[in-house]
Amino acid sequence: MQFPKSEKLELELTSKCTLFCPNCPRTYQADQRKIWDNGHINHEALIEWLKSTGFTRFQLGGAYGDGIYHPHLVATLRAIKAMGPGHHFNFDTNGSYRSEKDWQAIADLMTRKDCIIFSIDGTPANFTQYRVNADWPSIEKGARIIANGNGRCRWKYIVFKYNQTFEDMKTAYDTAMDIGFPEFVIVHTHRAEAGQLANKEDFDENLTKLEEYVYNLNPPSMIGRQWAQPKLNVAVTPRTSMFKVKEIIENKEQNVHEKHVSNGKGNDITLLENKPDNKEIKLNVNKQRRYQWAPTIVRDPIHTEKVSPQCINMKNHSNFISSDGNFLPCCYMRVNQQDHFDHAGITKEDEKSLSIYNNTFDEIIEGVAIKKIMSNFDNIELCTRQCKKAKAI
Repeated sequence: MQFPKSEKLELELTSKCTLFCPNCPRTYQADQRKIWDNGHINHEALIEWLKSTGFTRFQLGGAYGDGIYHPHLVATLRAIKAMGPGHHFNFDTNGSYRSEKDWQAIADLMTRKDCIIFSIDGTPANFTQYRVNADWPSIEKGARIIANGNGRCRWKYIVFKYNQTFEDMKTAYDTAMDIGFPEFVIVHTHRAEAGQLANKEDFDENLTKLEEYVYNLNPPSMIGRQWAQPKLNVAVTPRTSMFKVKEIIENKEQNVHEKHVSNGKGNDITLLENKPDNKEIKLNVNKQRRYQWAPTIVRDPIHTEKVSPQCINMKNHSNFISSDGNFLPCCYMRVNQQDHFDHAGITKEDEKSLSIYNNTFDEIIEGVAIKKIMSNFDNIELCTRQCKKAKAI
């Protein structure tokens, strides 16, 4: 089994963050800080290593940290863009506490293929219920700079119980529109702290209301013009199996939108009643619901007894560089890393073969640690959970 090469790579530039999000491992593993809090990656060594790898699409994220707090973030992004016109990045961040000068420098680097994703779960008044210690004034300043630049930006809104109302989603959407976000993504999650899991039925009803509201702001005749409103998408839980895309919140009732607008209950979208052809409107509203992309599977996928490994079977699966400079098949392996290494039989000596500071990319994927991972998928609890082999139908 050969470890495949990909164009996509996720970079955890740092283990540092200023927030205390309840479901983040840096919060619930605070007592293990000495294990995972290794600081900032050596950005100069990282860039030098990347030059010979073939990676062109970069996701700045991370398991423990937010890249916005790397002291050389701007220099790192500038070096990525300097590697060639085909190199671009998506940067997922909470957006807090970075200077306007730095945001302008980032905006100046960006093209339409680059995107900053601002994770703002709610309205400016309530999003800190999950994004604890986030700072709306600095987020807004940064977002306005990026929105007025040459790149793209996206408001990512994870739905919890505290922010699942139509009124909250509408307020956030209107705020995104005012700032100039071209994209607004609602994320339905099944991962939430106790008491904060969004109710499925309420969420579906409120999402439908939001879709109708957006539709009436932005009918088909406006779509594609510069003054169109932010595009509304729906995504599944972040960091879950892409093989499960079709099992998400997709509403199975064919006439769900028709039922909603015709019964007159709980619907304050009066503009629908003023249109000459309601059937046409409902059809278009339904088509507005766009779900997360489905994966492209390689021609001859490999399956073990228990696992269909995404890192092997998904074309251009995103590999991962941790803030300590280790190359990992995926981001999942960063959290509780030692447990996964133990399951694969990776020793401390073996672990050295994963370091970007001491090995080329080809040496890493041919090294002992990667080979042990690939030969032990069924023994690694993480793999049996995240990439569980689908049952035959």
